[in-house]
Amino acid sequence: MASLEASVRSLCQAISQTGINHSSLPVAALGAQSSEYEQGIGANQDAALDEAPLIQYLRHSLATQVDTSIRSDDPSRQPCVENPIIGPTERRIRGLIPVNSTLVRILDLSHKFWDVWPLHSARDFHSQNIHGLPTSVGDAVRFIDDSLRSSSPSILAKCLAWFCLCLQQLPPAYTTTPEFCLPMPKADLMDKCLDELDVAVFQCSSSRLGCDIDLLEVYILQAELFVNMGRPCRAWKSVRQGVDNAMLLGLHRPQQTIIFHTLHRHEQKDARSKSIWSTLWQLDWQLSMFLGLPYTVPRELIPHDDGDDQASPLLEQQIMRCLASVCGQIVDRDQRQQRRHKESSYTDTISIMERMEHVRNLIPKEWYNFERENQPRVTPALAFSRMSLLLNFHLTNKLLHLPYVLLAAHDRKYEHSRFLALESAEAMVQTYLRLRDLIQDNFTCDFLDFLAFSGGVVLAADLSKRGQEKTQDDERIWELLGRLSSSLGRTAEELGCSVAIQAAEVLKNLYIISKGGYNGPDCYEMMIPYFGIMRIRAPKRPGQIVQCGDWRTVSLSSDPNMVDFNMVDFSTDMFSFRFPSELQTAEELGQDWEDLVANPMYDSNGY
Repeated sequence: MASLEASVRSLCQAISQTGINHSSLPVAALGAQSSEYEQGIGANQDAALDEAPLIQYLRHSLATQVDTSIRSDDPSRQPCVENPIIGPTERRIRGLIPVNSTLVRILDLSHKFWDVWPLHSARDFHSQNIHGLPTSVGDAVRFIDDSLRSSSPSILAKCLAWFCLCLQQLPPAYTTTPEFCLPMPKADLMDKCLDELDVAVFQCSSSRLGCDIDLLEVYILQAELFVNMGRPCRAWKSVRQGVDNAMLLGLHRPQQTIIFHTLHRHEQKDARSKSIWSTLWQLDWQLSMFLGLPYTVPRELIPHDDGDDQASPLLEQQIMRCLASVCGQIVDRDQRQQRRHKESSYTDTISIMERMEHVRNLIPKEWYNFERENQPRVTPALAFSRMSLLLNFHLTNKLLHLPYVLLAAHDRKYEHSRFLALESAEAMVQTYLRLRDLIQDNFTCDFLDFLAFSGGVVLAADLSKRGQEKTQDDERIWELLGRLSSSLGRTAEELGCSVAIQAAEVLKNLYIISKGGYNGPDCYEMMIPYFGIMRIRAPKRPGQIVQCGDWRTVSLSSDPNMVDFNMVDFSTDMFSFRFPSELQTAEELGQDWEDLVANPMYDSNGY
C-alpha cells in the first residue's frame, strides 16, 4: 500500500507538470521558467495532494501506519525537478527505504561493521572512500538521498545493495520496538529489497545501458550480501558477473589507457580500479575453493604488484592477497584430482604447504592471542577484520589437508596432513569463539557460523572414529565443541539464523553422545553441506538389529551406561565437498539438512 501511495503521488505529479488538468492546481503562472518558482509550485502541489481524497483513503487503509510526514516533507526522497517521471524500479525502491528516523537508527546500529565490508577499506588522500561509499552516519543519509535522486541505474543499485547490508545487521528484536517504523517486517523487507536489486542489476547490465564501474561495485556488495546470508553459490555467480564486466572495462589490464583531466582524478580512478579488480579475483578464488569449482580469473591476469606498490600497504591486504593465491593453487589441485590425476596430488599439496607456511609467517603472533583491552589503538572493525582473516587462513589450511585425513588411517605418510587438518579445525572453532566475544552486539553472518561449525564437525568426526581410544586432549576438545554449540545456540536465539540453529543442534547431539547419553530419534540422518552424511542411531538392547538408511548393525553391548561410539557414522567424499546441482535451493546453507540425505555422491566407506 505504501508503494501504491507513492505511485499515485508520482502519477499525479507527472500529470500536473505535463499540462494536463491544470484547473485542479492551486497555483498560477504555469509558464514561469524559474527553477525556484517551479520548486514552490511542486511544494504547493504536494500539499494539495496530501489532502486529496484518494491519497487520504490509501493512507488510512494501511495496516501499519507509516511516519509519512517525515518522508513526504523530505525533498531528497522525491524525484528531482528535472526528471519528474521516474521509472517503476526507482519508484519501488523509494518505497522500501524507511523514514528518516528509522533509517538513522539502522545506520547507527550497523556503522561498526562498515569497515569490514568489501570496498570500505580503500581510502584516498582525503580520507574519503574512493568508491563513494559513506564513512559516517551523516554521509550515509546523504549517500542514500543522493543515490535515490540519481539518474544512474548503477548508483541506485549500489545504494540498494549497501542498504541491504545495513538492514541485514538489524537484530529482529529491534523491529518490534515502537521506535522503528519499517515499511514492512524485516524479513519481508529484505526479500523485497533482494527482488528489486535483481531487477536493478538486470536493467543496469542490459544492452541499452552497457556497463560502468559502479555496476562492478554492485556485484561485489551483492556477493558480500549473499555470503552473509549463507548463499556462497549465489555469491560466486555475482562475482563471476563482476569479473566478466570488469574485463570488458579493461580492469584486468596492467596499464590504464584512459586519460583524465587532472592527476588527482587519474590517481583516484586508478586506485578505484585496482581495488575493484583485486577484490573480484580474490573473491573468485576463495569462493571457488570453498565450493570445489573452477575459478574464473586465470593466473596470468593476477598483477604481481597488486597492493605491493603502495608506500605502506596494509598488512591485512598483503596477507589476504597471499591467502587468495593459495586458494587458487588448492582449486588447481582439486580439479586435477577430480579428473583422476591422482599421482600428482600429494606432490602438489607439499608445494602448497610451503606457500601456506609463508602466509603463516606474515601473520603477527599477537593476532592469535588478541584481546581488545590489550590493543587500545585497534578499532573493533580492524580487530574483526583480523579475526575473520585468521578464520579464513585456518579454513584454507583445513581444506588443503582434509582430503588426506581419511588416507592417514591406512598410510602413515599422510599422518602429518591429518594433524595439520585437525589443528586448523580446532583453531577455526577457537577463532570464531573469540570473534563472537569480541563484538558486544551479535552480528549476522551465516557463512562464518557455518565455517566454525565445519571445523567443529571435523573434530567430532575424528573423535568418534577413534572410539574407545581416548587421549588426554579428547575431553578438552569435547568441551570446546560444547562451547561452540552454546555460542551458535545464542546466535540462533537472538538472530534466528537457520544455519546456527541446525549447527547447534548437531553439535549438541554429538556432545551428549560423548557423555554417554542420547534422547533423539532411533535413526537420525542429515547431510552436512560441503562435508557429507552424518548418521546417529540410538543405543538398543543387546542383540537388537538397527536399520538406519543403508546402515545395518547389531548392538552387542550389555552395559546400558557404556558409551557406544559406533552410534555416529560420517560418510564423505575426499575432494568434492559441494552439493550436486539438483539439490541447490535458494536457501543453500540455510535449507533443511535432513532433506538432503538422499545423496549418492558420498563415499559409503565412512569418515
